[in-house]
Amino acid sequence: MKITGNANVKAPCEAIWALIFDPSTLLQLVPGCDQVEQVAADEYRATLTMRIPALAGKYEILIKVVESRAPRFCKLAGNARGNTGGVEGTGSFTLLDQGKQTRIDYEADVQISGPLAGIHPRFAEGVAQTLIRQGLTKLADLARSSEDLKP
Repeated sequence: MKITGNANVKAPCEAIWALIFDPSTLLQLVPGCDQVEQVAADEYRATLTMRIPALAGKYEILIKVVESRAPRFCKLAGNARGNTGGVEGTGSFTLLDQGKQTRIDYEADVQISGPLAGIHPRFAEGVAQTLIRQGLTKLADLARSSEDLKP
């Protein structure tokens, strides 16, 4: 399954980058995220509880930064495993300066396994896009708050 999209956030690239790689911020950005821990310089572990029917359950997530060009580009690889199946894949995002805001372009290629693989692809993509949009909305809120705190 391929997922692509973009969003605009009213904050500079550097501020967005810092927020994306802060474990306490990640905890707030991912809907249903219970815990995020940076286990190495380029690796994060998290637990996520999904409450959406057909996807409900607890998932253990491992994300590794494969390529990084701060504060503009990042490629990630990871997996999520739970008792209802798993998801594995790669994703990337690019931050583009646009005056007083940053455009975030993202794309991912994921494979679903186990019982989860029986879910209709449009439903799975719709859930993924919804979770991404919720996270980007929260990112925009956090970026705005951090910019408001600057003297």
